[in-house]
Amino acid sequence: LARCLQHECDHLDGTLYLDRLGGRDRSKVLKALPELQERTWAAWDARALELGKQTSAQLSPEPPDVDDVPAPLVAAGAGAGAEDLDAGIVDYDPAAYAEAQPTPEVEELPAEASYDDARPAELPEEDESPRA
Repeated sequence: LARCLQHECDHLDGTLYLDRLGGRDRSKVLKALPELQERTWAAWDARALELGKQTSAQLSPEPPDVDDVPAPLVAAGAGAGAEDLDAGIVDYDPAAYAEAQPTPEVEELPAEASYDDARPAELPEEDESPRA
């Protein structure tokens, strides 16, 4: 709750909603805050139970195994200068990239095909509603 209040306070240049209240209104709000805090925590606990009490780290995918990282193409400490290209340390052939050839799937599309023709049928249409 304190972080939330500080966040909102920053938006208001240091002036909280409570600071604008006076007398009885301020007292009522301050008395209601502990109950609001308890209800908020109860809602968070209920949501945690829905998620199976898993932490966010458990809900995230596993990080890749470090041993599966491929070896670099350039020898360690060699750099990537022209001498490395001449020595064959870096495997790069500019002629191989000179003419890009379409894949067979692209060749099968008629010339008048649109993006929508290439979309898989099972994908839902994108939501056109305005976003807040």
